[in-house]
Parts: sequence; C-alpha cells; structure tokens
Amino acid sequence: MPPGRWSRYAQLTGVLISAVIVLCAYLRPSNSMSAGATVAPSRGGAEPLPAMTPGERTIRGQVLDALERPVAYAIVTAKPDAGGRAAGTVTDSDGRYRLVTAPGRYTIEAEKMPWAAGGYGQVTASDLPAVVAVDGAPDRDGLQIRLANGAVVSGTVVDAAGTPVVGASVQLLERGFSNTRPVVSTVRLQSSMRSDDKGRFRLFGVAPGSYIVAAVPPEGYSAVLPGAHLGYRRTFIPGVSSMDRAEPVLVSADRETTIAIRLVRDPVLRLRGRVTTNDERVAPTGMARLLKVEGGEATAVAGASLASDGSFLMEAAASPGVYTVGVLTGLPNEPGQRRERELGRAEITWRGDGELAVHVKTAPGAVVRGRVTTKGQVDARALRVFVLPTSAADSWIVSPSVALGPGGAFEVRGVFAPSHLLVASERDADVVQRTSRNGRDFSLATAGVNPGTPVDGVEIEVSRASAGLAGVVGLSGACGPHPVVVAFAEDKDRWADPRGRFIKTARAGSDGHYRIDGLAPGAYRVATLRSIPRHAVTDPARLSKLQRRATKVVLGDKVVAMDLPMSCS
Repeated sequence: MPPGRWSRYAQLTGVLISAVIVLCAYLRPSNSMSAGATVAPSRGGAEPLPAMTPGERTIRGQVLDALERPVAYAIVTAKPDAGGRAAGTVTDSDGRYRLVTAPGRYTIEAEKMPWAAGGYGQVTASDLPAVVAVDGAPDRDGLQIRLANGAVVSGTVVDAAGTPVVGASVQLLERGFSNTRPVVSTVRLQSSMRSDDKGRFRLFGVAPGSYIVAAVPPEGYSAVLPGAHLGYRRTFIPGVSSMDRAEPVLVSADRETTIAIRLVRDPVLRLRGRVTTNDERVAPTGMARLLKVEGGEATAVAGASLASDGSFLMEAAASPGVYTVGVLTGLPNEPGQRRERELGRAEITWRGDGELAVHVKTAPGAVVRGRVTTKGQVDARALRVFVLPTSAADSWIVSPSVALGPGGAFEVRGVFAPSHLLVASERDADVVQRTSRNGRDFSLATAGVNPGTPVDGVEIEVSRASAGLAGVVGLSGACGPHPVVVAFAEDKDRWADPRGRFIKTARAGSDGHYRIDGLAPGAYRVATLRSIPRHAVTDPARLSKLQRRATKVVLGDKVVAMDLPMSCS
C-alpha cells in the first residue's frame, strides 16, 4: 500500500464496521430481540422505534467530544457489571444513542476513532466508568459520555543496520495489578499497529498516560537461522530487550509523541535438555518451554516437543538473565492405566554465550477430592471444578477441570501448586463460593501440596447469594461529581482471590448514589476516592494505605445500607 494510506485505511475500516452494525440493527426484526443482547440503534427524529419485549429497559444518552460537540456513528455498548452478553448500538447524526437491555447494572462505554474510548461517569480516559442501575423505571435517559481527544504516537522501526522494518508490530503496554499481582497488559486500539513499507507507524486514539512501548519483529526477522550467533527480539524503548529495563513513555493529548525504535539483536541461546519422570523413566511425550518472567508477564521465548528419548533442543535469541524451563509430560499409555500429567521446572542462568544443558525431572500433580454443595438457585449440573495457576511462570499450563459426580463429588488430578481451586458454571460464572477443609478456609495457593499426594475432604459451597453495599456519598467539591467507592476485605490474604470477591468498586452517580454487589461475606473496609485508574484497583500498596483510614463494616449475605462521608481519601 502506498505511503500515507495506512491511517486512511484504518479510518475507512472503522466507518465500515459502524455501517455494518447499523445495517444489521435495522434489518433485525423487532420480535427477535433477546433481553441483555439487543442491538437497537438510535434513529433520531420521529421515526418509530422497535417494540420492546416485556421486562426490557432502555438506556438513552448522547456522546460528545471535549468541546461538547455531538459524535456521530460512535459505537456504544452496555456491559453487564456481573458479566455476560453486552448490548450495543451506534449513535445517530446528533450523537444520540438508545440501548435496549434486561434489568440489571451496566457500564456504558463508547468508542470512535480518533478519540480515546470513554465511559459514562469517567473523570479521565483511564478511569473506571460509573455503573448504571437499570431496574425499576423503564427508561434511563440523559447519560452523556464525553470522549477525550486521543493522543498520537508515531515513529519508525528499523533494524540494526538502519533498514526500515516492514510489518513490525508496535505495542503499547500498561503496568497494573490483577488480584494484587503485578501484570502488564496490551492496550487495544482501532488504528493499525504495524509498520508500513518505510518502517513508519502512527497510533491514534490513545488515552493520555504512561506506557511501555515495544516493537515485535515480523516472522522473517525473528527466525533464528542455523549457525546464527545473533537474533532479533522484541525491543522496548530505549532500545533494550528486557522489559525490566524499559523506560516509560509519557503520552499527552496536546502533542504528538514521536519515537524511533531500533530492533535489538541478542545472542542465540542453544539449550539442550533431558527429561525423566518421577520414577526415573524416560519421558517420551511432552512439551518443553523456555520462559522469561518480567513485570508479572511470562513470555515464552522458545518451545520444543520431546523426542522419543526424552531429549529436546531449543534455540532462540535471548538477553542474558535468569530463565525458567517448564516441562509438561504424560506417561506412556499402558493397558489398564490412565494417562497422567507430570510437571517439571528448572531454572537456568544465561550469560550470553555458550551452549547450556539442563536435566528436568518431572513429578505427578496432586489429586484433590471433595464435594460441592449448592444454595439457592444454582444448577449443580452446569458446574465444573477447575484449577487456576497463581504463578505467571505456570500460566502456560492447561488447567484441568472436571464435572461433578453423584452428590456433588469431584476428583481433580494433575494439580500443581501454587494454584486456585475454583468452581464455575458453564451458563453463568457469577457464583459466590467458600472453600474449606476441616472447617477452615482452604486454598491450594497457600496450602502445602506435595507432588502425587492426595488432598481429601475439600468442601466448596456455591451460592448466588452475595453481600453488598448501597447508599449515598455526600458530594462535595473535594470528591468531584462521580466519586469512586472502594470496598476491600480487612484480611489482606483475601485480596488475591482470583474471582475478585473481596475487592469491589463502584462509581457514584451524579446524585451520589452507589451500589456494590457480589462481595463474599466477611469484614471489609470502605473508602471513597476522587478517581482511580482501572489497572490500579488491586494495587496492594494503595489498599494498605487506604486501610488505615477507611470505614469498617461487617457483611453477611445481603446488601447493607451505608452512606459515606463527603471527604475523599
């Protein structure tokens, strides 16, 4: 494609997507609308609107830019606060929208290039949006969404010789927290994120903020040729291949941020390995991976299948440092035996030269047995027990899951600690649970689970009943128009719960009303904030600081009324 057309191509793609959504919505028969998943575009004027199914609700509003001008043909979605299918529509020529939803609680968000995506009630583009309750009244009207001017990040990608790199993938990464664990997430944009035929890229619609910027070489550059001593790697600003050494790039909406990325070549690591099982037998089937954990992200540097003699060879460009070798195997199929998984890990230190050798010994996972009991409107037939690794280095392991047996009994084999033992529904994952053993709270993440050792007597209680808070925040100039309410468990060990049942937030409406649902019973601290970035909600340092001056409340299995003071933390 000739130079300069990339941005026009991206804009045209966005317009076509919007047009398709509008066309589909117009052609959809009104009697086929399903609650919670209806797409109903705002048509403006006096044109009749589709008939609503009994029990459905409408959300109306307008999308404006920073200068209060209507944003036409923006994509607007209503996302259920408890998870599930979203409703969507497109604004009309006056920027107005109309969404048809089932009763519930939703966040309303809008996006259109070249603006940064935004949501109702946000103070900044990176803030949490407000949650809109749609229940008693058939309509919620007047919900304005303001889209901030999107920032622009542009530049070039070249190789070590200064030659433009075509098709390099440019990434914007944000540091944050997930259940108190540091993570790095990739920012999603509508604009093209690849370099053109002259190595140039231009990212627009970026929310102002601080980012890690990286370029990933295309396949032709990243391949390691036989006998090669250097190879190209993902490169971070300011020209390093290690995320830990990357420097943040500050992006603002009032100017275009221009950067130049020169791809880094690292020495080629050749790693030979041998794998044996727990009983000293050769592992003839399995997969080995070379992993680098940086910033809470586990990156697979290389991978290889095991040969029939249990050996493997991996080659990849790698910066000097510490790496984890992970191996997942299965024993040979023998008559009368089930196939069991075994996991092995080894740590290696790569100094940038020479060939390394490693011996990895695998061990079988633990066997966890127990029973699931249900309360309330929970269909036990739709429940499954599964295991979620807590370590980023183990995130590549496929988690086992099992259906419930008679009386809610379960047996999960191949469990490798540290892990979380969870229950999910195939139809609706919004279930609250308590896991215990011998009458006490139990977690595979903290319990000592030995390889091959059975763990019996685990009790998992599943219920749709949950605790919550509702009330009014006394509005003041200090708190702003939409203060954020944060509720978090008093026990810090519960902050890492993978379901997020012990940390919840809600942004108050313009009238100060807020509501938080889905909390597990227990003791909590509650605080109000002017705003909080999405990626910082579970920052343990922030929560510890808030804990000292937050209000204490004990919750059962119902929503508790609690008005909050005017001052914001």
